[in-house]
Amino acid sequence: MVLLAMGLTGCGSVSNPFASKSDTPLVGTPNPNPIAGVNAPANTGLSTGPGSDIDPLQNCPGIDIRQGAATLSITGTNTAERNATDLRYQATLGQLARECIVRGATMTIKVGTQGRVVLGPAGAPGDIVIPLRYAVVKEGVEPKTIVTTLQRIPVNIPPGQGNVAFSHIEEGLTFPTPKVGELETYVVYVGFDPLSEQPKRAPARKPKPKS
Repeated sequence: MVLLAMGLTGCGSVSNPFASKSDTPLVGTPNPNPIAGVNAPANTGLSTGPGSDIDPLQNCPGIDIRQGAATLSITGTNTAERNATDLRYQATLGQLARECIVRGATMTIKVGTQGRVVLGPAGAPGDIVIPLRYAVVKEGVEPKTIVTTLQRIPVNIPPGQGNVAFSHIEEGLTFPTPKVGELETYVVYVGFDPLSEQPKRAPARKPKPKS
């Protein structure tokens, strides 16, 4: 675990997730959920189509890391008695950015995510898959999920490397454009979803009625 901490310490400098597709800089306040000392600024960019009454500087929903979903630990055993030596890989989220596009009755949020995978004591170089979930949630007394999607991000750890960075851009968060006042309650969440990788249990068969 000391080696993992050392690997994460050197990951504080992360580039713009949109750098390959956009010149929009990362601006805004630091993410309230820093990971391993890394703050994740949020992109405040928003572009609008004709006829939109949404303020392009103020009405793009905020972005955050889902509570409890900032770190993903992949172990080599499925037993309840796990320890540090069973750890194969540990993934953490670094920077997040989002960009909103409004085209009349439709709003699309493009989300850029960057993170890092660190090799554990039981791990080995090779290919792994990171389950990453994106969701737009309307917060309130009873939170409501507006749209969500699960992406499985392939990551390759080359021989001789103890940690590698990964990045992903999600462009499929599209939903009906809400009113400006309602949009203020919307939040974009990003987080690992290990439960999606667990095999689903077959439903129990009902006993046949006795004749």
